[in-house]
Amino acid sequence: MSKKKKIAISVIAIILIICAIGAIFYIKQGNSKVKVGLQSEEKYVKAGETVSVEVEIENLEEDIYTIQGFLEYDENLFEKITNDNIENKNDWVSVYDEPSKMLISGRNKKTSNNGLIMVLNLKAKSDINIEETEIKINDLEVSGVDYYQDLDDSNIHLKIKK
Repeated sequence: MSKKKKIAISVIAIILIICAIGAIFYIKQGNSKVKVGLQSEEKYVKAGETVSVEVEIENLEEDIYTIQGFLEYDENLFEKITNDNIENKNDWVSVYDEPSKMLISGRNKKTSNNGLIMVLNLKAKSDINIEETEIKINDLEVSGVDYYQDLDDSNIHLKIKK
């Protein structure tokens, strides 16, 4: 075989390998309707009391395994959150890494069901001097085997009752 044919075959092989790698790493982008929401029955927080914040996913149409984001809350108002402050719901297992503030929830089987993922229980400190606070989950992402989507940040505002 001539040198030109060998080069042409090598170039075609490289192009095919690049296309195959691209196909392997192709991730289907989701629609922008999916939302992770924070809700609480309590609209006011009193010193020393615990407020429960529900984390739910809405408008999910694709199968997913994980949801992750970064939890932001006022550490001067609330005691430190640990994994003991998280109630897992509906086969989700949630873990909070305090140093990085990362909150990640996963399932051992895919789901496209909307609903409650976890409940965060935040205990207010006894000496609070503010009137309002906000709890947020930033840089939210959901993912599945062939699905990935960045989501809008989610937050909830609570008033302080003295």
